[in-house]
Amino acid sequence: MMVENLDFLLVVYAFNNKNLRNNVLKVQTKNIIETYIENSSEKQINISSECRNKILMDYKNGDFEAEIFNEALNQIENMLNKSIQTDFYESEERNQLVKFFREKEIKGNRVISEIFHKLFNKFRRRKYQKTG
Repeated sequence: MMVENLDFLLVVYAFNNKNLRNNVLKVQTKNIIETYIENSSEKQINISSECRNKILMDYKNGDFEAEIFNEALNQIENMLNKSIQTDFYESEERNQLVKFFREKEIKGNRVISEIFHKLFNKFRRRKYQKTG
């Protein structure tokens, strides 16, 4: 998981929650593009070339709204969630959970699923706190 991806999420989340005048929108959008989107940017994020090209084209055509980054946000969020899931499946917490279920011979997919998701969400929150 790369730090620039988390930085991008935080910057764009903050950008989305502001009511900015048009001239400020343009400056903020330009800063985000120069920092995270352009191929030569110092903190280039991991998004598809189609997404990158669309953002650059929309900006060139005068789109300075925060929504310009929505697809990039989706791609980064999905990538981070997959990374966290992979880490969870390789974690000691998961191994302990599997062992517990085997030892207790817990039956009933609903109960197992609920417990699994609670533990996964706990792991995910802890993982985000470590990276933040």
